[in-house]
Amino acid sequence: MDANIIRINVQRMQKLASRLQQAVERIDNVMPLDPLNFDPDQFDADAMMFLDAFRTRFSDLQDIIGKTMFHVVAVYDQEESPAHRLSMRERINLMEQKGLVDASEWNELREIRNSFAHEYPDEAEEKAEALNAAWRLSNKLADLSKKIESYLCA
Repeated sequence: MDANIIRINVQRMQKLASRLQQAVERIDNVMPLDPLNFDPDQFDADAMMFLDAFRTRFSDLQDIIGKTMFHVVAVYDQEESPAHRLSMRERINLMEQKGLVDASEWNELREIRNSFAHEYPDEAEEKAEALNAAWRLSNKLADLSKKIESYLCA
């Protein structure tokens, strides 16, 4: 894989990780949320904007890692090619073998991201629980991006 393509993708990933960290810093004062009493209308507009930004940035970073960076690592190591495409499960197993990710942890990150994508307005408790889980695991996602950067740029 071309070194320039790797560099561009690593930069994109790190930019998203940085933006996620900024969002975490902006919501720390309201986290964790109380799922049983969560009412999005209780927050002022700025707090809701920051919660929404956090949710989006978490999802975006999880997406780029899963959809792009796992593929980049697999191609970089010549485990994947246009003629030999790996399934997502195979990529995750490969990333686990390389010590980059724990498969069960990754699945949890993916489930949280998916819960954001399938959000329903009348499910405040589930929304609060998903935001809390993402907030608790946001450092793991950021650490994963650092591991991938170190792996590719060593």
